[in-house]
Amino acid sequence: MSSLRWIAGALALVVGANVANAQIVYSQNFQGESTTTAPVSWTSTYNFVSNTVGNGMNPSQTYSITNNLARNNGDFNNPVTQHPNIQSSEPNIFGQGNPFFDHTFGDNSGLYLALNGGAATSVYRTVNTFGVVANTDYVFSIWMTSWTNAANNFGQLDVQLIGDVSTLASNFVTAPDPGGPSGWGQVWVQRTFAFNSGNNTSFTLDLVNVNTDVNGNDFSVDDISIFAAAVPEPTSIALGSLGAIGLGSAVFAKVRASRRRRVLAKQNTEAVKS
Repeated sequence: MSSLRWIAGALALVVGANVANAQIVYSQNFQGESTTTAPVSWTSTYNFVSNTVGNGMNPSQTYSITNNLARNNGDFNNPVTQHPNIQSSEPNIFGQGNPFFDHTFGDNSGLYLALNGGAATSVYRTVNTFGVVANTDYVFSIWMTSWTNAANNFGQLDVQLIGDVSTLASNFVTAPDPGGPSGWGQVWVQRTFAFNSGNNTSFTLDLVNVNTDVNGNDFSVDDISIFAAAVPEPTSIALGSLGAIGLGSAVFAKVRASRRRRVLAKQNTEAVKS
């Protein structure tokens, strides 16, 4: 094994020993969903619309799985396969032709969930139950973006974890203020919170949009995940770092010595020839 390969392997062992046990118990990036039929892995109280329907997100209380939620009016800066119009009541909000790509890939290959909030609460509900370890700390993470900053009114999700023993609710995350039109639908912001599983050994996930104002309240979500929050103790991190430093010093000292021996051997050979 070469010196560099030995270094890489040794350091990988040291770093790997200190990696947090961040086991992912739930994830959704919408890549497995259809853009033309209602999702199969979860349900919603809103009406699903295919991303091939022009102005399909109007009226409110609709949702879609899409890869580029931009107005299909033919004046985009970079023509691509476009999808549903947003709201005919806001005819100019996408006049600059900005494409609205997902968070995962940032181009037309990525999918995400888009919602047009309305006068009723919307519920995103997982169909599949996922397991957790009782009395364990977890982290919930979601990426959100807003289509508009109309009336500074943004979607607000109550993240509810429906357990086999008890329910965890009132964990609120809010879609971001994207600023002016150039940021509408493009500014992805991560929202997170920590929770403890309590006596539960399994959960299903509800995302409830509790904002029922039809003015604004249009947003998208992507890359939802729940993972164990276990991290190394501070002393373990410190010892691991010292171990890595010590190992690195020893490894590079070995490499330097090996190189020096090769140089000396070459010099001796050349001296004999001369």
